[in-house]
Amino acid sequence: MTSEHTQVSSAPVRLAFECGVVAILDGDVPVGTGMLVDSHHVVTCAHVWREAAGRQDARPVTVRFPFAEQVVRPVTLVIERTEGSRYGDIAVLRVEGGAPPGSSAVRLVVPGDVSGHRFEVWGFPRARAGEQFADGRLSRRRGDDLVQMEGDRSTGLSIGPGYSGAPVWDAQLRAVVGIVASVDPDKDAKTGYLIPLDVILRVWPTLRVDAPASVPALWEAPPRIVGLRPSGSLEHWHDRDELRERLADLITGPHRVVGVIGRRGVGKSGVVTKVATDLVESREPGTPSLDCVVYLSTRTGAADLSLDRIVHETSSLLPDIARSQLARRFSATRAAALPALFEALADRAVLIVLDNLDDLQEPQSGAILGVDIPVFLRAVADAPSAPTVITTSQRALRLDVENDVAIVHLELHEGLDPDHAASLLRQMDVDGRAGTGKLDDDALRALSRRVGGVPRGLQLVIAHLRDHPMSGRRRLLRAESAPDELLRQLVSDAFDGLVGATRKAVEAVAVAGVPMSVDALVAVNECPSDEVEDALDELVARRELICGDDGLLRLHPLDTDYVLSRLTSKRRIDLDLRLADWYAESVSDRAGWRQLSDADPVKNEYRHRFRGGEREEALEALAEVADFIVRHGDAEFVRVAVQRAEHDGVSDSAAADVCRGFTELFAGDLATAAAYFRRRSERGGPRGPSGQWEMWSGIALRHMHRPAEAVDVLSPLVADLTVPRLIRFRAAFELGLAHCYNANTEAAADVVLLLVELREPGDSAVVHAWQHNMSALYALVTGDPAAAAAEAEVSAAHYVGTAEADNGNYMHNLRGVALLELGKWDQAFESLSLAADASAAVGQDRPEGLARANLAWANLYLGRWRAAKASAALAVSKLEACGELGSRALVHIGRTVGSDAAETGRILTSLVEELRPNPDIHRPSQKGIAAIEPPRRVGRLDLLRRWSHDTSFPAAVSAGVA
Repeated sequence: MTSEHTQVSSAPVRLAFECGVVAILDGDVPVGTGMLVDSHHVVTCAHVWREAAGRQDARPVTVRFPFAEQVVRPVTLVIERTEGSRYGDIAVLRVEGGAPPGSSAVRLVVPGDVSGHRFEVWGFPRARAGEQFADGRLSRRRGDDLVQMEGDRSTGLSIGPGYSGAPVWDAQLRAVVGIVASVDPDKDAKTGYLIPLDVILRVWPTLRVDAPASVPALWEAPPRIVGLRPSGSLEHWHDRDELRERLADLITGPHRVVGVIGRRGVGKSGVVTKVATDLVESREPGTPSLDCVVYLSTRTGAADLSLDRIVHETSSLLPDIARSQLARRFSATRAAALPALFEALADRAVLIVLDNLDDLQEPQSGAILGVDIPVFLRAVADAPSAPTVITTSQRALRLDVENDVAIVHLELHEGLDPDHAASLLRQMDVDGRAGTGKLDDDALRALSRRVGGVPRGLQLVIAHLRDHPMSGRRRLLRAESAPDELLRQLVSDAFDGLVGATRKAVEAVAVAGVPMSVDALVAVNECPSDEVEDALDELVARRELICGDDGLLRLHPLDTDYVLSRLTSKRRIDLDLRLADWYAESVSDRAGWRQLSDADPVKNEYRHRFRGGEREEALEALAEVADFIVRHGDAEFVRVAVQRAEHDGVSDSAAADVCRGFTELFAGDLATAAAYFRRRSERGGPRGPSGQWEMWSGIALRHMHRPAEAVDVLSPLVADLTVPRLIRFRAAFELGLAHCYNANTEAAADVVLLLVELREPGDSAVVHAWQHNMSALYALVTGDPAAAAAEAEVSAAHYVGTAEADNGNYMHNLRGVALLELGKWDQAFESLSLAADASAAVGQDRPEGLARANLAWANLYLGRWRAAKASAALAVSKLEACGELGSRALVHIGRTVGSDAAETGRILTSLVEELRPNPDIHRPSQKGIAAIEPPRRVGRLDLLRRWSHDTSFPAAVSAGVA
């Protein structure tokens, strides 16, 4: 982004920094500092604003510009994020009347690593006269996103009270990189903490900054590891150096998909995990390395391996904003969004591990069941640039792709060689209870050969020797069974010998199908907690359960398959229901949900409850969060759940209607969604606050451009005082929008007042966003574009960081419409471009189409006729599919090119009439139409003459000379 006040890197400090420092006043006394970020806005700390506002009573809060002849201006609050919120202690203030002459907005840069950089700061310390200067060095970024500031020890003023909110100038980057947030209470420490600019951007995304391409943004530092490592622990590792080198070469070579195949227990997951870990931790210059690894398995997370899970886990490598955009695009376009994901990761070496594909393969042919994994692997194989993917399975992948070098298989059928296997046996006998210290190497090599050197077999050998210290070795050596058969026998002996809490713990992990915590196993085990904890210690010591570096307990797939085969139907049902209850209790507060994985506990509850026979209860649990799951891109999970319900005879339940309704609302047909919500409302049900299904029915009707029907549904709900407050608030918000679209401004005015009454200080950011959203649309339809622009800006900022962050795109469009009516065409063009580009990035056709339609008007005002025609054509293509009112009329803009003034005015007047029912699209007055100059035909000779005298003319021609 660029700014009208942008300075070059050598800009004078006074203009780029000092002239943007302001004092936040309590009467005439500063209580803190702020920075001018454009001609009308100041950013400071929320606690500074509250201190000033709390002392003013009925008087307005004012700010002083010390470097602009001490001019004082009143300010009002635009947005506030208090301490403790996700991006806390930030306030944005609007300067009434604009900044005075002599002031200038600070130059803002999103920095990379600023550790060791010199900083400068002007503040207003208490009990001192005027502004005071402090300096020092910046340190590293902390886990809470604050950057530590160290003042000079020998000289200089300490950063203290009064500096909060002050802009921090980075002397090396020659720009402001954030604001002072707090100071160390120890007066001798001279330590403060700054809120970096990227955190402020999350709260106020329209802030204009300079972002040097050579400096990576702090918030874009991705996690290096995503997901649970399949093998859990790399505590012991031996041999297979040649195999690991071969696999590392394949990962860093031209192949896109590497299939590691081999029988269960041979160590496929261990080899893959070891190689991936070595590559991601590699720091040797010139050696192959990975930036990030994503681990996914059919036996971790929510125990499913779908396209949704792959996309959402992999997109966690992206910054917050990019991840949100990708999630919305994937929700709208599914597999078509994969190229965008790959492109976003193109500058990083990323490895995606898909472990245990056996669970998704047809046993005989090896064909992958379902379409998700083949779709993903084909996209990886065919993309110009994509992450490398490793799969593990017993059978080779069967996948038809055009690129014959894209997929390669690496076979792993042999276990460790006897020497390395003998050494590993000694290491695994940590406490010596298996007696390996009494055996020579020949005996250990012989034992390893009995299980073919398979790593899981070696673990079972240790467990067998512990359980049979006298006879174990002889029994193993004289066994006539083949290694695979002996391996299966050791698995059965290990489990069948368990009793009490140890047996129940292993059964629980097998039924869970995913790694489990100690707390979870204690909760689902019927035995006393002390007994369970002792049992877990024993199981880990004898290698029946493997404790990973993440503290989770795993059961090897070989053991899992055997344990499940031994469970009675009654025992399995009992464990499924115990696990479902535990997952239900472990669900986090939904207000903090941001990513699809936040819903994993509910998915696991559904899975176990459904399998445990509580079909309807399982679907009810899923229905409570179906809107979140579908909105964040996993509509397929909910669809499959409904299909299973239909198969099992519970498809006529209220919960099934809810799941169908949300699936259709966000990824299907709106009319069908409204019908399901209406039926759910009529039937009632045991779960959920009253009124919510009438509310969702009204939402669906409003989105269908049937505002009168939406009003009929929502009005009784809003008037019902027995309905929970937040349901009434959301319903009132939707009712107000419906009134605006229905041109009933008197009723809309009542809703604006009701929202103010219903809102409470502790409400979430999205509730604040709804209120300002409604106020913005009301101001627009009642002829107050200045208020509409201000309210839309506030609403967009509140939507940031919420589960409805994509609604901010619509607010940028509404703000653009208001700015067009104010005649601020350049500002409108900027806001509308932001709305259009952000909506396009996430595949949202309606918001993009609205913004493109309004960009067409902006281009007309600016004389860019060709650009206007192109914007209008794109808007029509986007909006017609959504059934948007009057969208087809936009084709008239193209007819104005080449028309005379009279014809242009007539065409545009006709266009306005067709668009009049739609307040989301700009409808200029006759005065506005008269301000649009028709395109002038320019002759070839005139072009040549102008080109010869104006070096900027070619750009002007390409911008729209007709």
